[in-house]
Amino acid sequence: MLRAAAPVLIAAALSAKPAAAQYYWFPQQTKQDTTALAAARKTPMQLKGTAMDGRVVDLAKLRGKPVAIEFWALSDCDDCVSEQAAVKAVYDKYHSKGFEVIRIVMEADTANKTLIEKAAKENGITWPQLYDGKGRQNEFATKYLVSDLPKLFMLSKKGTLTANEVSPTDLESYVTAALAGN
Repeated sequence: MLRAAAPVLIAAALSAKPAAAQYYWFPQQTKQDTTALAAARKTPMQLKGTAMDGRVVDLAKLRGKPVAIEFWALSDCDDCVSEQAAVKAVYDKYHSKGFEVIRIVMEADTANKTLIEKAAKENGITWPQLYDGKGRQNEFATKYLVSDLPKLFMLSKKGTLTANEVSPTDLESYVTAALAGN
């Protein structure tokens, strides 16, 4: 099924002078939107919040550690549940060496909050889970153009974005590179 922007993309591709929108999948997306990702590759990302368990999360306080940001949902993302075991395995292996994970829960249905906490406990997920009840309209996810789930971002020890399309199977190589200072 084509996304809403597909007619724009097709029309732009057929025109002699392509429209600026041809590079973007979503109609509301603009070149300005992509600058947040570009800036995150040069400047440390900023994220503050309170996790579901009451822990305060602040990326600035995690400088010096590699961090994965996991965009996740329970109700409408089968891959989120199936892929969390791979993320957990890397976390368990490298957490003692400084690796951290922050989960941004993109659930809109507040009734699922208890189920999310229960699933985390049952699966041994101990990293902080940020939940604002806004689902896919989460401010951080919207700023960095996260639309598909699950999604993993990898941050360097400096807090800059090194990758925004990390598969759980590749996570370990990103973590080892970050721990080595690369």
